[in-house]
Amino acid sequence: MQETSSGQPETRSYHKPVMLRECLEGLRIDPQGTYVDVTFGGGGHSLAILEQIKGGRLIAFDQDADAQREA
Repeated sequence: MQETSSGQPETRSYHKPVMLRECLEGLRIDPQGTYVDVTFGGGGHSLAILEQIKGGRLIAFDQDADAQREA
């Protein structure tokens, strides 16, 4: 995953992840864990989680039809 100059992952222009590093630190990702992203949006946080889990699972939802289309 490429990063922007601010250290944030490069994602589609639809949505830029906010406080990504802080969120990942707070989650303390377990590579075998199960995670749920209920505001999937542009997928920036979900992508970062997926990159850290090996045998785990990520379930992502978003009520916004635009976000679903862009995902």
